[in-house]
Amino acid sequence: MMVVAADGDTRRGPFVFSVEQRWCTGDRLFGGVAFGAALAALELAVERPTISAAAQFVNTGRLGEPLTIATEVLVAGTGATQARASAVQGSVTVALVSATLGALGPSGSVDPPDPPDPPDPPDPGATWGAGERSRGAPVVANPEQCRPREYQNPLAGSITETLDVRVAGVTPSTVVLWARWVEATASSGPASALALLSDHVPYGVRLVQGPELYGVSLDATLRMLPAAAAWEPSAWVLLEITYDMLGAYGHGTVWLWDLDGRPLAISTQTVRIRHW
Repeated sequence: MMVVAADGDTRRGPFVFSVEQRWCTGDRLFGGVAFGAALAALELAVERPTISAAAQFVNTGRLGEPLTIATEVLVAGTGATQARASAVQGSVTVALVSATLGALGPSGSVDPPDPPDPPDPPDPGATWGAGERSRGAPVVANPEQCRPREYQNPLAGSITETLDVRVAGVTPSTVVLWARWVEATASSGPASALALLSDHVPYGVRLVQGPELYGVSLDATLRMLPAAAAWEPSAWVLLEITYDMLGAYGHGTVWLWDLDGRPLAISTQTVRIRHW
């Protein structure tokens, strides 16, 4: 996710992110993009990877106007830095993000622990949820065997093509999706990529509550786990979303797993439930 320093000084910013059609649904900026861009700016300013972060989605970003991201270091320690970012379009605040940044690996190392043995490949004809859980990750069919996500208003060149999302399983309170960032590169950064991919709690509302409903993002968190340090941002991620509905609002907890069943991050999101 490309953010550039407005004056060339990557330690101060402000940073600029170009809001193009590929980052939008219609003319609206996809919330996970704003979150990811803010984390990319913070990582440039601090020169440390993200450990955890929280975002408040204040207003919806709009297509065509650059997102300006100002960063501020609150405290810088030997092991971690706490900082915050404000993403605005003109005079409109789009998102506020606070984060802790430091080493992702154990004991100050960025190296992830050895991965567990991968689970046996699933039976392509099996029903999701019918078998035992293996090492925490849901046992589902491979991404290529799952149906693509359906969009209410698909638009060529938009976020509907930037992301490849497949529905792997649905129960009354849980949605499991495969997702990948189609054009991600190794330089994209795991935190930015996972912030983008984790933003599917609003979509899952219609799968667990009915197609006449959808969710509007209010806030989100992202907590990185050691395996994310070696994860490639272009790879498939399994999203396990568990919902708690509270009338007009819903909370979703998202576990993000790699193809080998290693947990990459934990995300949460609050959404406002609305009718189409």
